[in-house]
Amino acid sequence: MIINKRCSNNDLDGVRIGDHLQDDFGNIGLATKVMITRYIKETHYYFSLGKERQTIFIIK
Repeated sequence: MIINKRCSNNDLDGVRIGDHLQDDFGNIGLATKVMITRYIKETHYYFSLGKERQTIFIIK
């Protein structure tokens, strides 16, 4: 599943732990855990992709 770094809730709605993810920068891996950080106008989703790699998706 390829997702842009800045995306909508609908883009991340179907993502589950164990899914293969690829961001628009080419980072690819198996989603093993997620950390969510909320800011004033944004929500950041950090997905761990295994082997100490991580990607972030930002929702405004």
